[in-house]
Amino acid sequence: MFYDKDSLKKNNFEAYLAVKLFIRGERGRLANFLYAYLRWIDDYIDNIKIDKSEQKSFLQEQSKMINCLYDGNKFETKNYFEKAISGLIEYDIKNDFRLKTVLQKMFEVFNFDINRKKSIPHFEELNDYSKKIGDAYTRALLFFLAPSLPYKEKFSLSAYASHQAHLLRDFTIDKENHYFNISREEITRFNIKKDLTMDKNFSNWVKEKVDNIKSLFEKGKKQIKRIPILQVRLTGYLYCSRYEKVITRIEKNGYKLT
Repeated sequence: MFYDKDSLKKNNFEAYLAVKLFIRGERGRLANFLYAYLRWIDDYIDNIKIDKSEQKSFLQEQSKMINCLYDGNKFETKNYFEKAISGLIEYDIKNDFRLKTVLQKMFEVFNFDINRKKSIPHFEELNDYSKKIGDAYTRALLFFLAPSLPYKEKFSLSAYASHQAHLLRDFTIDKENHYFNISREEITRFNIKKDLTMDKNFSNWVKEKVDNIKSLFEKGKKQIKRIPILQVRLTGYLYCSRYEKVITRIEKNGYKLT
């Protein structure tokens, strides 16, 4: 499948707006390349019909290709997505390797997704998963929107909060696909049933998560406000708004996940 701007608009409207409004020319083209490549891998990893061993082999092959390209060696690309990331890496090598960390973080995320399938993760594992996604997204955003602005960990607070909200939003559909967006420790602490029945105990857990996410958004938006570049601030507020609406819907639904 070929991922173009229409696909970006459908799957990630905020990123689409950022690219359309603020990222022009070559950087806009490269931003689409990065999105297309990562979306392609994510779809492969999420495909429940593909065996876990095949997914691991696929991810290892892609990691080998990326390391080879960053080492300045040639690699025979087989499709649009590999050609796209090859061009992006060629550009990144000339621009201080800033996207290399983004790719490394996302590959750690993909590897975790493969390993967590059909098993309930520990709290620190799931929390680290969200932090890596928030970190990777924020680094990519700054690379394309504000290449002169150095990355700081506190900039990623809102992206981290957004992914925590994302995990709640997709809880039911992820559960059906054998991904569990709750930790073993939380199941024990809230006395949640093994089948994750959405009873009163489960709702108490959701409420605590919602309260924590709201606090993260509050802290994150204070950091966004301090960023001196308007385009970055606007894009950050767009993402916060998207997932704050998710949290509001959960609250209005009595902390039940649908």
